[in-house]
Amino acid sequence: MLIMVSMNKLLKKLIIITASFALAFLLIFIIYLVRAPVLIVTDLGFIPFYGERRIKSESLRSSLSLFRRVKTVGIADDAADEVVKMAVSDISRRPYCVIFPFRFSGAARLYREQYSGVPVVILEGMQVNSSSGSVLESSINDYFIYQTDIAHDFHLAGLAAAALDIKKSGQIAVFMDNKLQLEAKKPFLDAIDTQNVVFFNSFSGDAEYPEFSCIVLAGTGAGILEERTDVPVIAFTWIDPELLPGNIIAVFNDSPWSQAVKSVRMVSSGITKGKIKSALHITNKKKIDKDTLRKLLK
Repeated sequence: MLIMVSMNKLLKKLIIITASFALAFLLIFIIYLVRAPVLIVTDLGFIPFYGERRIKSESLRSSLSLFRRVKTVGIADDAADEVVKMAVSDISRRPYCVIFPFRFSGAARLYREQYSGVPVVILEGMQVNSSSGSVLESSINDYFIYQTDIAHDFHLAGLAAAALDIKKSGQIAVFMDNKLQLEAKKPFLDAIDTQNVVFFNSFSGDAEYPEFSCIVLAGTGAGILEERTDVPVIAFTWIDPELLPGNIIAVFNDSPWSQAVKSVRMVSSGITKGKIKSALHITNKKKIDKDTLRKLLK
């Protein structure tokens, strides 16, 4: 009898504890749902290239990190600024903040004029030496404007290129336009001991190229992928790695989804202007030595 009474008491305690945890979880979930969301604006036509599943997984991770929902606002590729503004407001009347890629700066300005209480973030990416004030025709204090941390990203790219070149001692080809080279060239070279690096500002299918041990693609030169399918490549791109050729070893991604968490935290801290590192994704870890791989992932 005593054993039965003890078991009943234990069972009641377990039920109470379980119910308490369930109630606490429900309250937390309700709070999560009612908190103002973060909105990310993008083109509908670009979503398949970035990867719909990738967007969902990255948005979920960001939502959990920020403890508020991160939602994507898909816009028709040819939508006018007014349409973009209406689409954003239809998703949420009072979001925590709205993240606009640089190409939507006109729509961002229009949205900011109507919803002055909502923080508007402009992600300029690698718009080197761009003037935020002239782009938006407004004071910097009216917007949160963040650029990609070019120096950091290209130093890491240099480390990765050196690792891929370590057993070959060949030439490393870097494709980027002249404007980007002004900021990216030095941090890239600082990470490499060898002087055997060649910079190109474009790709020409008729040109004679030497043998390369590694190729870095940063906004230009993609045509060389068709000619050098056996050369390891480091790419700065938003395209889903699953859609890229197999010889691409590392991808630097400065998309709004990869920079959402850092952007929101900078907004929360009142930082109106700053730089954000790209997300680095190693697609083939076997081709990078362990020590360098550890440094890159760290």
